[in-house]
Amino acid sequence: MRISLGYPDADQEVAIMERREHVDPIDELEPVCTPEDIANLQARADDVYIDVLVKQYIVELANATRQHPEAALGVSPRASINLMKGGKALAMLYNRDYVIPDDIKAIATATLAHRVLLTPSARMREVTQETVVADVLSQISVPGASVRKS
Repeated sequence: MRISLGYPDADQEVAIMERREHVDPIDELEPVCTPEDIANLQARADDVYIDVLVKQYIVELANATRQHPEAALGVSPRASINLMKGGKALAMLYNRDYVIPDDIKAIATATLAHRVLLTPSARMREVTQETVVADVLSQISVPGASVRKS
């Protein structure tokens, strides 16, 4: 997974420098959990149920990145696994014992975008990896969603 925190503005950056001028706040940090706590959370996330339809949705998203015209290389099966595991972790954080497609959609960009290799022409046109993932998310039907007929 990759997330971007951005950069602080000038005043924030000066404040950061001042806080670290004489002491490193990292040295004052205390652990908030033990390695056993982390292992327990990982085990709880592993126990979250994910339906085969949601797994198929993940595979469809991955395949769509591989076939996208702006992608020289789409995501690998490892990305699909990470998307599944991330979906389970997010469901657990929301106190659910099952994954819903919205969990997958919520983490898709952070999980997949940095794994998409753009074509040279896409890079020249300033297409982003995030744009490719957003395009894929808009093209692939969510499991259980019905299409309205007018």
